[in-house]
Amino acid sequence: MDVWARKRYLQGIRYFAGKKVTFQLYENTRLDVVVETFDSHTRQVIVKDLTTPLGTYPCAILRCSDVITCFTV
Repeated sequence: MDVWARKRYLQGIRYFAGKKVTFQLYENTRLDVVVETFDSHTRQVIVKDLTTPLGTYPCAILRCSDVITCFTV
């Protein structure tokens, strides 16, 4: 990976930190969260204030492989 691509990738990850984000997952599940950070391999995203149809969780870890789309609110 060249330096420019790596820099853009890291900027993209940093952009989400602290922002309210909506994730669309498989099984037509929609989650509203505040993104804290990603793990070092970008396989998981650490979130807080996870709002689901079953309730709100103060913190959680989501697998990135389950995410179809995400966008800031």
